[in-house]
Amino acid sequence: MVSPRDSGENKLAGNVGSPPGEGLARAGGTLGGSSSSVNFWLDGGVLACTCPGCGGPMAIRLWLRLADCFRCLTSVELTEEQVLEAERVLAQSRQSRPRPVPPPVVPPPPSNAAPAQEAKTSYRPSGSFHHQPRPWRIFGHYPSWLISAIFHGLLLLIFGLMSAPGTRPLGITITTTMSPEDEVGEELIWEEDPLIAMELPQVEPAAAEIGAEETLAGTLEVPIPPATLPPATSPVGAGPATEVPEVLPPAMQPGGMLSGRDPTFRRTLAIQRGGSDETEAAVARGLAWLARHQNANGSWSLDRFHLAPKATANAEDGLGSVYSDTAGTALALLPFLGAGQTHEKGEYREVVKAGLRWLIYTQKPDGDLRGPGSGRMYAHGMAAIVLCEAFAMTGDPDLRGPAQRAVDFIVRAQHPEGGWRYDPGQAGDNSVVGWQLMALQSARMHYLLHVPEDTLHLASRFLDSTQADYAGATYGYMPGFQASPAMTAEALLGRLYLGWPPNDRRVRAGVQWLLSEHLPSINAPNFYYWYYGTQVMHHVGGNAFRKWNYVMKPILLELQEKTGRNAGSWPPVGTWAQMGGRIFTTSLAICILEVYYRHMPLNRSEAIEIGQLLQKNGAGTAQPSPPQSEGR
Repeated sequence: MVSPRDSGENKLAGNVGSPPGEGLARAGGTLGGSSSSVNFWLDGGVLACTCPGCGGPMAIRLWLRLADCFRCLTSVELTEEQVLEAERVLAQSRQSRPRPVPPPVVPPPPSNAAPAQEAKTSYRPSGSFHHQPRPWRIFGHYPSWLISAIFHGLLLLIFGLMSAPGTRPLGITITTTMSPEDEVGEELIWEEDPLIAMELPQVEPAAAEIGAEETLAGTLEVPIPPATLPPATSPVGAGPATEVPEVLPPAMQPGGMLSGRDPTFRRTLAIQRGGSDETEAAVARGLAWLARHQNANGSWSLDRFHLAPKATANAEDGLGSVYSDTAGTALALLPFLGAGQTHEKGEYREVVKAGLRWLIYTQKPDGDLRGPGSGRMYAHGMAAIVLCEAFAMTGDPDLRGPAQRAVDFIVRAQHPEGGWRYDPGQAGDNSVVGWQLMALQSARMHYLLHVPEDTLHLASRFLDSTQADYAGATYGYMPGFQASPAMTAEALLGRLYLGWPPNDRRVRAGVQWLLSEHLPSINAPNFYYWYYGTQVMHHVGGNAFRKWNYVMKPILLELQEKTGRNAGSWPPVGTWAQMGGRIFTTSLAICILEVYYRHMPLNRSEAIEIGQLLQKNGAGTAQPSPPQSEGR
């Protein structure tokens, strides 16, 4: 992107972080078309003029041909006529400045004068300071290098005392303008904020854990066909499926990306990270509602879930407008996996098994999971996440082939410029790209699935093209689009998965933009944005996640239906909710409330702390599957 200073035009640049196109105007039109229309003056030796935006004073940096406003932080590039006018004012001021009058020179006393006479003339009331015993006169007897060394030594001592432990470092402003990478107030995230600091409840021992979900979910009888999962075809170079070691997969080992999903440790970690028994109960109610609305063949329908055998929902209350059973099935399975439920263990293992079987049955030989309807690459990305996560959590060799084929289809569907859209080969948009990147990240968690590095590099290039600001902190839907909260959160999550560290300046600036201007509000629901924003804040961690969670958690708890035929679900309200219906909003809401343990944070210090806590409590070690009554 080209900044106003590099464009060769005189432009009035808006504040840092403004959407593209806002706050831009020609200096000639706002400062005046000619030099005579601009009033330059000297303010305490500083050349200044009036800001065309707010009317405040602007300091002139003549060597850069820029005028900077102290009040609104606007920068204006001066025209050639304005530079000449400013130089004329400056030169006129120098000519009119009175020259300093040197002090009178007092001749030295004659060399043959008596000492007594010298003592009489040591004080002269005539105004001359020669030969007066002033304290600063002693420095004239020492070399200049020694005086400089003493002065700089004292200066270093002062700075050392200022930065000593127990003292707050002082900020020093060296300019009134900011670079495009800087964001106003970004330090809010990285220092403790008393307004959002919160005391987390004490963690109870895992042995005393009572599964609130067991009392709420009940026993469900979903018809399951007797067939087993179809055998997988091993990808080239990966070896036969029988070589998968019978040990706990890396993703579920202590410190692995999915190790927090261990059902025996989940509640403890949720409370440790900012959740509560209330959030876990909400997750339990949501999973029970989803299980009741699974179709007899194992799938879920966005637009007709009320026809499921155990359904209680009203036919006219919350049905989605999109026909895509693949998307509905993938969305519904994500929160089950997030709660540690797999097709091998857990209270809902039969529900998960039926859903996985249906996805694999509908997958085409080339790995295509788009299925019938309008889900397209959205549906494929979601289904690929499910297959990769289920494989990463269990190491089941029957899932290896379907998961790898789904990843291979994503690789082949990528546009040459790095993006993905509705159909393979189309130029990308960030909404579809986000789901594909999450699928690729899920595949990378298991050492037996292959993701080409070139695919990741191309995806990073596409994200570069959708930056809505110079620094890469905010993002639009497609290249050239203005920044939006949902696309920024989705792209930032992709950046984190592609290697940007959570403390990267660009990530920090984007997170601060979301926290300062787009915090979740119950008056403007947007489950899609909340889903991605919660994951970004979780991986960044610290005060950013605490502030987001402090606002997000009570909103979801309040929106969940507590009574009636839809108890346990979330209403389809807000942006895009009418398209996916209750399956869409309920699945995303549960995943948001599972954020405390669904993925290990990419923030290294917090991940290490959680990993140590998992090892201390014996979570993630290879143990036989618990009986069904203890699945949750």
